[in-house]
This record gives sequence, structure tokens and C-alpha cells, in this order.
Amino acid sequence: MQAKQLVVIFTVKDAHKQVGGFYSMYKNMNEEWDWHAFWMFTGFLSLVLAFMNFLPIPMLDGGYILFLLIEIVSRRKVPEKVLYYANYVGLVFILALMVYANTDWLRD
Repeated sequence: MQAKQLVVIFTVKDAHKQVGGFYSMYKNMNEEWDWHAFWMFTGFLSLVLAFMNFLPIPMLDGGYILFLLIEIVSRRKVPEKVLYYANYVGLVFILALMVYANTDWLRD
């Protein structure tokens, strides 16, 4: 389900506007406290973060898995300089995504 939603963000017009951050999480919580709803929402966020962590973006676990697969196929170690710059680009990408997601209150 998460993979399908990721594809929708890049294929459906204006779907990227539905990406949200902390403000969206706040808006999706119930007005009245409900332990069951709280733990269901927490579990959902944990699953989303686990999925995102395995995306092949350098700096995340999926990026490290990608580099390991490259090493297995090529039978050579990826140069440290390539890993350094890939992680730098991955960090910039993740930070840019966080800034975009957490400025969702500006898009309302």
C-alpha cells in the first residue's frame, strides 16, 4: 500500500500537495483522547517510517543495501569518496523533504 502511494505522489497531478509533516499529524489526531486511536496512529507512523527507511536513498538503510548490492555484483568495494558524496546528497535530499513536508501549513 505504501509503495502504491509513493507512486501516486509522482504520477497524479497535485498529489504532492498532500505530503504533510508535524502539522498534518496534529490535524489527524482526534480532539478527544483515545488510547486505541493513539496507538493505531503511532503504529501507522512506525510502518511508514520503516518503509521510508528502506528506500534506496543514500544515508538511509536502503541506500546502504543498494551499495552492498553494487559491491556484490561488481565484486569491488565502492570507493569511500563515492560513499561520502552519496551520503551528503542523501542528507540534503532528506532535509529538503523534511522542510517541504513540514511547511504543509503554508499550503493550507
